[in-house]
Amino acid sequence: LASAELAATAVADPTLRYALEIQERIAGAIRYPMRDAELRQDGRVTLRLHLFRDGTLGQAVVAESAGVAAFDTEALTVAQAQAPYPPFPSDLVQQDLWLEIPVLFRP
Repeated sequence: LASAELAATAVADPTLRYALEIQERIAGAIRYPMRDAELRQDGRVTLRLHLFRDGTLGQAVVAESAGVAAFDTEALTVAQAQAPYPPFPSDLVQQDLWLEIPVLFRP
């Protein structure tokens, strides 16, 4: 198992465990923007995702910008493209969730 998968299985809180699963899925699809690669910048975008019980993505917004437009755009595009997400686990009783998901960029 990948380290994030191991962390997710070791977490008791079902909301946090689900958030880690979503974060891992997004992180696995992120590509560092090629035009910014020569700048060798790091960045962190925080996304705010509204998810429904069946994994449907209701809304995705940039909650905290990386300060690099290409990073913000890539994070938001990937989050939208990865939908639908897995349904909520049975121990999550909510019908919908707002999650804040950090997305890291490193050259």
